[in-house]
Amino acid sequence: MKEVAKRHQTGKVESWRVRGGTSQVSRNLGTVATTFLQLQEGRHRADYDLSPTARFSRQEAINFVELADQALAAWARVSPDEAVGFVLACLGAGRR
Repeated sequence: MKEVAKRHQTGKVESWRVRGGTSQVSRNLGTVATTFLQLQEGRHRADYDLSPTARFSRQEAINFVELADQALAAWARVSPDEAVGFVLACLGAGRR
């Protein structure tokens, strides 16, 4: 999913409807993709960085929650057609 999110940050992705075609990524889906990458990076830091300085402050945790809320609001504004394309890309991300 990380690779799919990275591709959706660029503004254009392969069309799931037209072979060889591209589709423009909406600002809302771009927000979802960017936020996913930020939250995943934070989760990896929380799960795997065992150094004593790897703790999150209360404010950092609140910021992650606010980012997730913003991404969910943006996802609600993504068109159904674009949402289907994103989900299909995520499901087939490793099958190239």
